[in-house]
Amino acid sequence: MTPWLIDLFADRQLTRLFWMVTLLPVPVWLLAVFFPRHPLLRPFLSPWLFPAIFGGVCLYLLWMLLISNPPPAPPDLRVRSIRRFFVHPLVFVVLWAALQNLNLFAGLAITREAGRLRIHAPIEVLLCWIFAPVGILAFSARIALTQFRGSLLRRHRR
Repeated sequence: MTPWLIDLFADRQLTRLFWMVTLLPVPVWLLAVFFPRHPLLRPFLSPWLFPAIFGGVCLYLLWMLLISNPPPAPPDLRVRSIRRFFVHPLVFVVLWAALQNLNLFAGLAITREAGRLRIHAPIEVLLCWIFAPVGILAFSARIALTQFRGSLLRRHRR
């Protein structure tokens, strides 16, 4: 099915699906940012539970894409051809769901590691919600600076 036909006949459903994928992890994000030690968050900090649930949503969307006459594969690896492939509405929603899953996985990993280190990292987790690589970089820099400062303090005490 061509993208314009999908847009014409399934725009409302795709918009609803997009917002469902976007809003599904919001309660977990809010707990991770504002209440990282809340008992309700503990099950989600498991390295497999919530990403597995959200991964299931991604697999379901991918299955929907495959059975609904997927777009033809890009004929070559030029940016224009690949971009044309990603313009397909279902491909976009599948990729959006995968991005949300990866961001959530990174945010929960930072929350788990921050809990292990007994620190609170709301800025880094919030950055992961927006764009995971920036959040991971910020958390890594914070840990590196903390360790560096700790080594300086140990040297100074000697």
